[in-house]
Amino acid sequence: MKSDILANECRKTSIERIDTQIKLGNNSIGFLNKNSSIAEMEKSYNQWVRGTEAILRQIFKNNQKTKEFLFNVERNINKFSKIESQNMLSEGIESGIKFLQILKEEIDNDKYSGTKESDNGNDYYLERNVALIIVRRILKNFYKHIQVMYQEKIHGKGTIKKEDLSKIKIGNEYDVVIEVKCTRKSMTERNLTEEMGADAFHYKTDYLFFFVYDKENIIKNVDAFTKGYKRKKSDFGTDIEAIVNQPINM
Repeated sequence: MKSDILANECRKTSIERIDTQIKLGNNSIGFLNKNSSIAEMEKSYNQWVRGTEAILRQIFKNNQKTKEFLFNVERNINKFSKIESQNMLSEGIESGIKFLQILKEEIDNDKYSGTKESDNGNDYYLERNVALIIVRRILKNFYKHIQVMYQEKIHGKGTIKKEDLSKIKIGNEYDVVIEVKCTRKSMTERNLTEEMGADAFHYKTDYLFFFVYDKENIIKNVDAFTKGYKRKKSDFGTDIEAIVNQPINM
């Protein structure tokens, strides 16, 4: 496989340009946290996204990484709620920054300038990343997914029927496992963590998602819980990520 990085773009320069976008992304998050209007917040978000998109198109010969970045940052504002818009746009930029940080490490490790063939001869790694992004986004927005796919009526002009949706199957080409956990009244957050730790050892897989339905709201700080349970394959033998959904009124 030929280099994915442009011939006139050395690793050092690529990393410096990505570093700049990470700093600008953090600045944009700071701006969103100020008392700005929804229009101003959306403008700041769009400027950062489009600027980063342009940089990635210049660094890489193909558009795959650019598409993955845009998939990560895509968020919709709620024009009737300033707080919700602020949270959604901040979440999108934070997701984009994480993507850039991983990309920067990969470039630094010379991942895109070698001659090593991909496992299936067709950008296997890139396809696997997209698959993980899709799984992650569905799990994080599980209620919306269920509502749109199975509860709302199909649009009159739609060609897919509800019974056809149940026939959709997703293969497991990328060695990804989703373990579903549901909290009980007798369970504490510590009990849940211990159960997840024990379950993790049962799976010999590349990537393990713990999809936690916190029915009893025992997790007090969801962000801290998910960040604290993230594991890297290099340290643990498996990439592990926890995604928590708590009951909401629909």
